[in-house]
Amino acid sequence: MSTSFGSPLLPEQSFSVRISSHLFAINYFSFLLLLRGMTPIAQLLSLAGIDTKWERELSAKAVRSHRDIMHVPVCWLTCLGLTFTEANSLSTTAWSVWSAGSMDNYLKILTASTIKQAEVTASLQSAIDQLDEGPVRDCLCDALEHLGNPDARSGALALASAARAQTQCRDDDDEAPRALCGAARTAIRDAFVWRVQLTCVWGDRDAFVDALGQAYGRPVDNRSLSRILHSHNKMIGENFPSSFLSKCKCEAEARGRKRPPKKKVKEDL
Repeated sequence: MSTSFGSPLLPEQSFSVRISSHLFAINYFSFLLLLRGMTPIAQLLSLAGIDTKWERELSAKAVRSHRDIMHVPVCWLTCLGLTFTEANSLSTTAWSVWSAGSMDNYLKILTASTIKQAEVTASLQSAIDQLDEGPVRDCLCDALEHLGNPDARSGALALASAARAQTQCRDDDDEAPRALCGAARTAIRDAFVWRVQLTCVWGDRDAFVDALGQAYGRPVDNRSLSRILHSHNKMIGENFPSSFLSKCKCEAEARGRKRPPKKKVKEDL
């Protein structure tokens, strides 16, 4: 197995990649248990990746929950000493908790995302193990390496690597590699959707599309956007009612009824 840098991946390294996602999940669930014993503002700080030392400062200003954070501007938080990035992250997390309905609901959302990341990493490693040495396998190895970084940009790079793998085996007579690459690309897209969703306010479609463009580093074309929003609807929208609705469901709600089923056109014999 080779990486994007052209160096071979040793068997023991391959094994560490295989279990790294499971170790991350275990550590994350331990983190969730620790959150249960914290005050609401300390929970919010931890989820935003900010040192909980700010709890005392915020509490002294009567800011003790996500609802309090929602009512103060980001510039006010920076005046306390937080960096703009920290203040923006704290505000985004507060609005996401509010959109999710409660802290418990938001933690359920984070748990679902963590499980998905672990599943995708494990399934991608399984696909790599079934492929012969070559450009297709190298592309999927690149995707796996990118998934090792938790940010949305790395998710976009992993998805691009999976697309290259699928292109490499498009003319292959063997259906197995094509099936593996297709499944890998779909799984990586699901993981990418979760990563993008957690960088923006929960339940805000426009914020999601903006965050998607930032992850890609360019405006997203309509075809890619359609696929990603379809993945979002199937994986997140149908499981978490507090998420934003798909365009079709928004139109259906405006009409007050579901969209009528498409009529099948009979072909002339």
